[in-house]
Amino acid sequence: MLLYHLKSDNMKNTLYILMLVAVLLSSCTKTTQDLETSMDIPVVESFLSPNHELVVRLSSAIPYSSDTTLEVTEYISGMQVYITSDSVTHLLSEITDSAGYYKDLTNELVVEENKKYQLDFIYKNDEISSSAIIPLKPENFETSETTIELTRITEESGMGGGPPNMTSIELSWDDENNDYYLIYIQYMEDEYDTVNTVIEIEEASELANFSSEPIQNNMYTIRGTQFMFFGEYQIILCRITEEYAQLYEALSQSSLEGLAEPPTNIINGKGIFAAYNSDTLTVNVVED
Repeated sequence: MLLYHLKSDNMKNTLYILMLVAVLLSSCTKTTQDLETSMDIPVVESFLSPNHELVVRLSSAIPYSSDTTLEVTEYISGMQVYITSDSVTHLLSEITDSAGYYKDLTNELVVEENKKYQLDFIYKNDEISSSAIIPLKPENFETSETTIELTRITEESGMGGGPPNMTSIELSWDDENNDYYLIYIQYMEDEYDTVNTVIEIEEASELANFSSEPIQNNMYTIRGTQFMFFGEYQIILCRITEEYAQLYEALSQSSLEGLAEPPTNIINGKGIFAAYNSDTLTVNVVED
């Protein structure tokens, strides 16, 4: 199996989240045998969304050993990376002091919903390409509650002195086409006000933010017990492409089994060129 690791920095910077293929690895023009002999495979990572900069990250991968496992080694610099939309082609520039990251410095390239964007560049005489259509913004995104009341757990109150907290909120939105969605919950406070003070939390930032798996539905339930801290949260609903959903699921499987082969929609390369669109609600978690 081919195995490489992608960190969705661009997505995390624009949505402050993680996080991701109608076209499987077989869509690439190179076979596994070709990959073994090429010794240098371009890996693309880009997540497109309206009102956010389009950033493309390029790195290279080589076979890790005698098998077909891939290891991402270093960023690819000095490329001429092109994005085409509405018959207009834009040349991306490498970001100063950020090797391997490319964006439009003219501010003329605007990412808009329901438009197609084509990626092209040449790497060692191979034409690398991909495309993505920006999904429409989710419609009529609503929450059943904007405030959740939780009981603070202390050593004095004990862990199990009362019935479990069954508080929850119901999220809903319109979905006519059975699209893919991803829900991300982002903690907005600068300091972490812990609900359960009995347990020791080493990395609060890792517990404060959480997300759903990709779903094909028009509703989602968040349990009150999922909120680890008091304060304001943003609930972000992302309509994502099928490529995005399949990548997310494949990487989740890889973390558990170490064998899953991440999908790709990059012709003559690996990685992902995908799109999403989002809407946001605010929920406050308060002490009862």
